Amino acid sequence: MRIKILILLMLMGVGLNATTPTKESVTKLYVATFNRAPDSAGLNYWVDTSKMPLEDIASSFFDQDETKALYGNVSDIDNFIVSIYDNLFKRDPDAKGATYWSGELSSGNIKSSAFILAVVNGAKDDDKLILDNKTEVGLEFANKGLSNVEEAKNIMSNITALTQSKTDALNQLNNTVETKEDVKPTTPTENTDTQSEEIASVVKKHNDIRAELFSGATMSWSEEIAKTSQAYADILGAKGVMEHDATNNKYGENLAISSASLSYTQSTDMWYEEKADYSYDNGCADGKICGHYTQIIWKNSTELGCASAKMQTGRFEGGTIVVCRYNPAGNYTNQKPY
Repeated sequence: MRIKILILLMLMGVGLNATTPTKESVTKLYVATFNRAPDSAGLNYWVDTSKMPLEDIASSFFDQDETKALYGNVSDIDNFIVSIYDNLFKRDPDAKGATYWSGELSSGNIKSSAFILAVVNGAKDDDKLILDNKTEVGLEFANKGLSNVEEAKNIMSNITALTQSKTDALNQLNNTVETKEDVKPTTPTENTDTQSEEIASVVKKHNDIRAELFSGATMSWSEEIAKTSQAYADILGAKGVMEHDATNNKYGENLAISSASLSYTQSTDMWYEEKADYSYDNGCADGKICGHYTQIIWKNSTELGCASAKMQTGRFEGGTIVVCRYNPAGNYTNQKPY
């Protein structure tokens, strides 16, 4: 009975009020769910850009491909519970706790994300020490601007409740950053000039395409939208995947990927090729994709912001992911683009 009361109290702390996320609390979610440090771009996105409470962020983690690759649809509940405890504390759950959580998850009384938050919030003694150590290292990983997923996993692999394990990991991080700083960065002037040209080019390309169909309603660049595009492009680059943002319910979104360098304008040219399969009267041809093109020509969409990132892993490692977002969003069902 006592363990049941304690667990119910933990769940009450999770479920009654929306919790404002902090970098520390989201880092603990990364440790628990993915068994790794947070990538810099991802942590900044969830805390600063998503505008979601911690409970919704925890739930959204289960929409990510990384989570699905680790746990599938969480059909093996007992193995899932063991994995979360191992990620957090490097131990198996005690028998009574495992039995209780298994029953609650199997019955649908709680969601997987709520279970994770409850276990995180209930950490004490050595469990709290190891989680605090992992959190400090994870925060440092992200604060140094690192985003490589394999490095994020490796840095956590030897952390225990001992302070020395944390110190060793932090020293390893410092050595990693010093090595990477040997690469000479592009000068700010070169970067700014290139970016300005790229922005002008992609805006002109969009407006030229739109001018083929209607006048007025030109698109303009939005730095605010571009920042959200950059945050998400960095996440995709770190994960090595191309997938739409399941948490984005505000902007239209076009994605493009290449194993080589890829500009915003080149991406727009790729989307423009869909025009051949689109008819204003009949819509998109069967079996074809036209949504990128129709987003470009969606007359009510008048603001644009694009960004790109290097693919750090996966099939397109070394290549480029481009994200363009549009406001207001287009591609509404049963509506024409103009």
